[in-house]
Amino acid sequence: MKNGDSLKMFDIPKMMVRHKNGKVRHVVNGSMLGEILDVEPMKVVIEKQQPRPSDSSHTAFALGGSYWSLIAVCSAYGHSIQLVTPQEWKKSYGLIGAIKADSKRRAISIYPLHEKKLRAGRHDKSEAALLADLAERLDMAKQFVPTFGGVA
Repeated sequence: MKNGDSLKMFDIPKMMVRHKNGKVRHVVNGSMLGEILDVEPMKVVIEKQQPRPSDSSHTAFALGGSYWSLIAVCSAYGHSIQLVTPQEWKKSYGLIGAIKADSKRRAISIYPLHEKKLRAGRHDKSEAALLADLAERLDMAKQFVPTFGGVA
């Protein structure tokens, strides 16, 4: 979420589900996600997801479950959702063919006050920050076209 000059990030809450065979799987906790998203409706940009050819059927199914859970909860709370492909958003930041560290550097250049948070760990938070920035840029340019949910 981007609100003015501030950037609010959170990990998607997960919960454990135990199957009959004893295996434990992590799935999106829709209730906790709803608590996080229970704010004034906003514009949300979500990266379109699709499994890779090398993914197992379980991995592909889990990815789809998480993806559609996120869309469903955002929509249920009245947020306008625009889906973008990785190629679309990376092109707008000059990151096509770039390494993950480049995403971190770009996000830090946009959000220097959050450098510590963006530099730590994996690239996921940096890419989420770039998607938040994209949502604001599209809104300012009046190019935000919701794919799901409310009115832009």
